[in-house]
Amino acid sequence: MVRNGIWIFSILILPSAFGAVPLTIQSEWGKVTEKCKSVPDAPKIWILKQWHLSPSTDTRVLQDYSSILQTKNLTSLYLQLEKWIEASAIKQLIAEGCTGEITEASVLRFNGWKISDLKPELQAGRFSEIPTSVAMKLETKFGDAIQTLCGDDEALIKEGLLAFSDARGALGFLTRIIQNKKDKVKAQLYIDGVVKAYAMDKNTSILQAMARLKVELKKAIDRVEVSIEKRNEKVLQIVEQSKEKNLAILFGGMHAKGLQRLLEKKNYNCSVVEPTGYQDDESQLLQSLKELLAKL
Repeated sequence: MVRNGIWIFSILILPSAFGAVPLTIQSEWGKVTEKCKSVPDAPKIWILKQWHLSPSTDTRVLQDYSSILQTKNLTSLYLQLEKWIEASAIKQLIAEGCTGEITEASVLRFNGWKISDLKPELQAGRFSEIPTSVAMKLETKFGDAIQTLCGDDEALIKEGLLAFSDARGALGFLTRIIQNKKDKVKAQLYIDGVVKAYAMDKNTSILQAMARLKVELKKAIDRVEVSIEKRNEKVLQIVEQSKEKNLAILFGGMHAKGLQRLLEKKNYNCSVVEPTGYQDDESQLLQSLKELLAKL
């Protein structure tokens, strides 16, 4: 068993020793929003959307977890999965955004927490509300009762984040130039920035700068979508390796549609679940970038 991993998001695989177990979503913790086509006797995949925190956000210092917007979503996910594990509906947990395996000996730290930090919190009464890795909390509580695997590609994660950053940068330059088109002095300041950022000719005009920024924005959006697609394919590989009849994927919501399409192509049954407290900020950002690009 591999023992090291870097946790960002999560995937979960739900097995049953005796075939498919009829799993349900508690209404107070979420709702089903989409379903794959029905395939008789095929494994059932649950895609649970997660509104995750940035890994660098340290939540150990907080006295009030409700100050973190994602807390309600992460708590709902934890409680639902806790219920399934306690019912012996799952024995294997696969975390998105990491490699290897999360165990008690892992050096993994997420939002400032390690498993050794979480263990003393188990009896504190608000363990389910701690805004950090859902997978790590479940490993902390259940230990050998579950196997917490990781099935992602760190390089693809970094590429996606960099592409988002590049898209914001191109859009920022473009927005400022458009806002200051009538003020040549101010506009030139931003054009100079574009010339430096993209190694363009120092005599670049406003129209040339805008045209280049549109190209760069489109390239960045394409890179984001490619990284999402490749990571989804990694998830599919993990799913296909499982021999279980019930599986669940806990993932950032922008992956849900792509995962659903891949699973349908492979003739899996699936349901997309929107947990209580979920906000689709990443998908909304990507869609907004695409809509803005189309209008420019």
